[in-house]
Amino acid sequence: MRHRRKALSSAVVAAVSSALLLTAAAPAPARPAGQGSETLRAIEAATGTGDIARPTAAGEGKAAATATETGQGSVSVTVPSTSSEAVEIVAPDGGKLRLDLPAGRQVQGVTSENGTVVYTGAGRSTDIAVQPTTDGGARALVALKDDTAPREHRFGLDLPEGFGLRPAEDGGYDIGFTADGIEATAGHIDPAWAKDADGNDVATEYRLDGGDLVQSVEHDSDTAFPVVADPKVTWGWGIYAKYNRAETKRMAKGMTKAKYAAALCGFLPGVVGAGCALTVYDSLGSITNTFKNADKAGKCVKMKYSLPPPIPLQWNTTKC
Repeated sequence: MRHRRKALSSAVVAAVSSALLLTAAAPAPARPAGQGSETLRAIEAATGTGDIARPTAAGEGKAAATATETGQGSVSVTVPSTSSEAVEIVAPDGGKLRLDLPAGRQVQGVTSENGTVVYTGAGRSTDIAVQPTTDGGARALVALKDDTAPREHRFGLDLPEGFGLRPAEDGGYDIGFTADGIEATAGHIDPAWAKDADGNDVATEYRLDGGDLVQSVEHDSDTAFPVVADPKVTWGWGIYAKYNRAETKRMAKGMTKAKYAAALCGFLPGVVGAGCALTVYDSLGSITNTFKNADKAGKCVKMKYSLPPPIPLQWNTTKC
């Protein structure tokens, strides 16, 4: 995995939901019927179009750009003009995630009326597409046109320093870091899926290879082409922190306000952690009771923070 060398404090982020604000320059014109139209129909039939964020602008080197308002700032998604460049998602504090497309050749992207950017012929018997979504994320799609298309597709991930992927309960991956017994989640990759032209599920799964995300698609003689598959990535809305069993038990024993603030905010870097500590005191009684209840039930505690500013928003017991 290639890590962007920048301060961790500029990239502590994760996923929630809110209203939208779309910004940018006029998108590339829709492709007329003909080349790429079958791919576009297959992709938008598989994904639907209701959650595609429609860009109103782009810029040099961009096929589309959107911005989603989180309440604490804007999460922006930039879709590149060519398949050889990366999709970029930027959090309200400036933390960046970049997702490379599995393109074998450089082709120009064309934006559909619904906001899907299609790169026709970007791979062997494979078209590629990107859909920025209304939750501030992005889908990177492959459309396999026949049985000669590759069965594996590699998506390079460029994450901030200290961040990595770990398996999530839903079968996808969480993006985050671990510090002092606390698992901090900064984004998410949805479980792998693939559908053929008849709408049937096609066997697919992820694996990690050198930090890259590799999706395999196991089509066979019964598969109707084209086959559409994708990873969907969300990033940039807040932070979820899960305290393991040992940390939950330690917190349940009680401690001074200062020690509680240090335990709840100390894993956050620099100024961010200091700002969090100042907000903990008002809700300390409720937070303390949550840790005590979790300890009695043999559970753990999950906290949700808003960033920026670093305000604890929710805390609840959860499975360890």
